[in-house]
Amino acid sequence: MNRFAFHTLAILLLFIGHEGHAQFKADPKPISAGWQMGISTSYKGAGFSLHYLKGSDNQQYVAGLDLNMVRDGREYRSTSFFGNQGKKYVFGKLNNLIVLSPSVGIQKNIFPAGAGNLLNLRLGAKVGPAIGLLNPYYLEIFAPVAGRPQLGDRVVEAYDPTVHTYTSIVGRAPILSSPLDLSTQIGVSAKTYALLDFSNHSEAIRAIQVGVNVDWFPSAVPIMADFIEARNNQLFFAVHIGLVLGNRW
Repeated sequence: MNRFAFHTLAILLLFIGHEGHAQFKADPKPISAGWQMGISTSYKGAGFSLHYLKGSDNQQYVAGLDLNMVRDGREYRSTSFFGNQGKKYVFGKLNNLIVLSPSVGIQKNIFPAGAGNLLNLRLGAKVGPAIGLLNPYYLEIFAPVAGRPQLGDRVVEAYDPTVHTYTSIVGRAPILSSPLDLSTQIGVSAKTYALLDFSNHSEAIRAIQVGVNVDWFPSAVPIMADFIEARNNQLFFAVHIGLVLGNRW
């Protein structure tokens, strides 16, 4: 489990424990608008969302933005050829992928809060364009001194499978040393989710969200080099869990 996933799950457990001390939930007041912000994690990567809500108690229209870091299922961290002097990295990785998704959708109140109910269940769905942001995967490469191959410098370069070999890669380059050289691919994004709200107040949103993300692109997204087993994908599917905070009025 990656660190982000571990920390997210720890926050969720603390959150549930805190809200669980409530003895009742106040009867909800009529609402017409609101906002909600969320963080999530899945086996494909981490995500962030920010959305505006408009509608009635029973149904709200949703508009906003989702941002998800997407990993390829073939990404495995390799130990450096240089041992303790090197760093772990993903061998064969060409690009990092972040999917930015402006979206609109609908959210329905299936199990309303109030009258002593401690749980509010809402189901939602969103759709919109998927803007795939690709940035090269940068590595520290050993560049030997001419005539003295046992000596050399570390240089930062975007991974190139035709040039860089296992014995020349020191490890992953620091983020601050990695230049920004974005390219884009445009596709379609869809998301369905269940929102379990444990808030003690009708105006507040304090919820756990479980859902499914699907991103599709017209052509394969070049995350990994061609020689890695299997091909790059056009379709990315992930089940996520996260924490959602917000307010209604």
